[in-house]
Amino acid sequence: MLLTVDVGNTKTELGLWRGDLLVSTMQAPTHDEREWGAWVAHALEGAGPVMGLALGAVVPAAIPRWAAVASTLGVPFHNIDGNNIPGLPVRLRDRGAIGPDRVINALGALSLGPAPCIVVDLGTATTFDVVDATGAFCGGAIAPGAGTALDALVAMTARLPRVPLHAPLAAIGTDTTSAMQSGAVFGYAGLIEGLLTRIKGELGAPAWVVATGGLAPLFAPLCPGVDRVEPALTLRGLRRAWELCA
Repeated sequence: MLLTVDVGNTKTELGLWRGDLLVSTMQAPTHDEREWGAWVAHALEGAGPVMGLALGAVVPAAIPRWAAVASTLGVPFHNIDGNNIPGLPVRLRDRGAIGPDRVINALGALSLGPAPCIVVDLGTATTFDVVDATGAFCGGAIAPGAGTALDALVAMTARLPRVPLHAPLAAIGTDTTSAMQSGAVFGYAGLIEGLLTRIKGELGAPAWVVATGGLAPLFAPLCPGVDRVEPALTLRGLRRAWELCA
């Protein structure tokens, strides 16, 4: 069994793999103060022996915490980032500055299909991660997540209420709630489609697109440029990185 851990800004997700089968997942808030070792023990209860822990963390403070968990379990530990990701050339001037989740997602996408490809990760931020025709990570784009932008709009205005992030019935809102939802959902769908069109044009070759992240189920049906949704893409990339490190 392999334990993969994706530490995001908002949530941390564990994935337990038996070979190439994801047998269980578990989520908790990243900044949960509970004892992480006990959380892992609960997740692994009855699962069988673990051979290692592969980590991808956008929160640097989480790295020593999970290294300690691996030490407690007595298993090898790999922290994957832009400096050490196997099987994925990173063609950027500063490899270490790239978010680990972005290169891990790119590697996960390459385990599902050929290059070139684009990953759209819809979470606290909306990121576009691009693998060119040679199979190298060549960059992408970063925007605020739709929920993050909506929270900022409410915080910076006096009369706009907090509304759920749902698609309204029409783009023309007939009240404040539906108007805000139109901007937040249909507006972001337009952002996604527009950036995909520009990125594909710059690649100069047909590229397939995979969406992941907590908001992927909301936005993928609104974006014809998205070819598939893979909720466990980051965990899949961590598993592939572990295989290539072995």
